[in-house]
Amino acid sequence: MSTSTDTSAVRTSPKVVLGLDDFIAPHQKSEARILIADPSALVRIGVAAIVRKHWPALVVEVATFPEALNAVCRETWDLVVADVSLAQFSHPDLIAATLEFYSDTAVLILANQPTYTSAKRVLRMGAKGYVSKCADIDEITIAVGTLLQRKRYVSPDLLPIRSLDQIGQHPLPEHLSNREMQVMLGMASGKTVSQISLDLAISIKSVSTYRARVFSKLGLTTNLDLIRCAIQNGLI
Repeated sequence: MSTSTDTSAVRTSPKVVLGLDDFIAPHQKSEARILIADPSALVRIGVAAIVRKHWPALVVEVATFPEALNAVCRETWDLVVADVSLAQFSHPDLIAATLEFYSDTAVLILANQPTYTSAKRVLRMGAKGYVSKCADIDEITIAVGTLLQRKRYVSPDLLPIRSLDQIGQHPLPEHLSNREMQVMLGMASGKTVSQISLDLAISIKSVSTYRARVFSKLGLTTNLDLIRCAIQNGLI
């Protein structure tokens, strides 16, 4: 994987058997504060169980973007584990909001379909980790522990997925602006122009303008094309 982000600290071996002391630096053996933000109760419960098994931690679970934003604005966290849709396409941006209030917070992004494009974007936005929701327990444990040590972790699945994406029917939407990506996600999720306008607090005319730019940049002609492109790139 070739990105502008320094990957010297990236760990990519989910099969290494590590003990608790390999994950937790001495100063982190006190209770860690961890926020888990994901719309899926199953994901939240699963990640929380992994965390509590290996680390002394205060774990808070939230399901929506407003809850997550309220949590990062009111409290200080050692680690925020967030679904990619909450972190990457919300308004305002959850990653930026988290780092604005406490720059030392590590952000780990969970993705249903991890891709090079999505990983590159969230890492540029300030996230320290990116992992698939389909990863096994060992890999998620390593990802969490690595970020608690203030290091970076990226799913090893990204390399083969990147190769597949690069030969896909539609180009990767890496060159879209954040606002264009927000509008694209809204449309791909089945929202109307009016709904997207309310979500992003912009005019209906602006939404239509961003929609036209998305279609032009990606060479799309129909909403079905857009949905396929979003799925191919792990955006929904």
